[in-house]
Amino acid sequence: MPRGSLDRETLEAINGKLPDILGLQRLIHQMSITGLSMKLGPKSRLPIAAVCLDDAAWALAEARYALHESFAEPLWYRTKSIPPNEVSALIFGKFFADDMALRFYTAVEHLAESLVFMLGIKEADLKRYAKGRMASRASIVGSYLRKEKPDHVVTKAIEQLLDSKDYQFTVRYRNEWVHNQPPKIKGTGLTFERRTRWHEREVGGHKAHILTFGGGDEPKYTLDLLQERFLNSLKVLVECVGRVTDFFVKQLAKHDIVITDKGGSTTL
Repeated sequence: MPRGSLDRETLEAINGKLPDILGLQRLIHQMSITGLSMKLGPKSRLPIAAVCLDDAAWALAEARYALHESFAEPLWYRTKSIPPNEVSALIFGKFFADDMALRFYTAVEHLAESLVFMLGIKEADLKRYAKGRMASRASIVGSYLRKEKPDHVVTKAIEQLLDSKDYQFTVRYRNEWVHNQPPKIKGTGLTFERRTRWHEREVGGHKAHILTFGGGDEPKYTLDLLQERFLNSLKVLVECVGRVTDFFVKQLAKHDIVITDKGGSTTL
């Protein structure tokens, strides 16, 4: 059953925990793709960078909303549900925390793609940093920037993100969720890792296989841990997107294109 309504004061308290992205969203959404294309001409890739940056802004907003609900759901099930339902609080809290991690990863990938077009990076140059394996776009672009443009303001911004322990935690969690057994959290019942339950022992000088019953495996995550780490990673990402956007706006200004967060249109 989905949660019911929380009072305004509670919702505002949750919202206050999260980074404010309204001004950043407004700034990015003011970038008229058609207007940029008209001004910059058919050979410029900056309008494509603006599209990718807009995609990143939408995914960022979605990640923020998912994290908001990860805080809101447990509060409702613990304080408003009759009777209180702790298991549902954890299950729905984790559901939205998981969603945040997935959308967070997507936002970072869109941001990395925007840098490719923003800085005019060639695909042939990026291939050297793929290391012959499947890697995230952010990882590849980040490696390229560290090596080829170590002093660039955009590199400094992306480095701060990629080097964040909370960012790394969130990405590892997302990768585990997508590619392996979905992570479990404490408090939602028995959990079992994907391994044999039989153990080999020496019994009377001979090897024997023993099966243990009950208990399950101890989950390595709690909902509180996920919320804390994801919140910190979101704050770092918002700062990174802000710094990249600031650089992009300054680049557009060199072409007599003024972007503001005041709700006006692109000035050509």
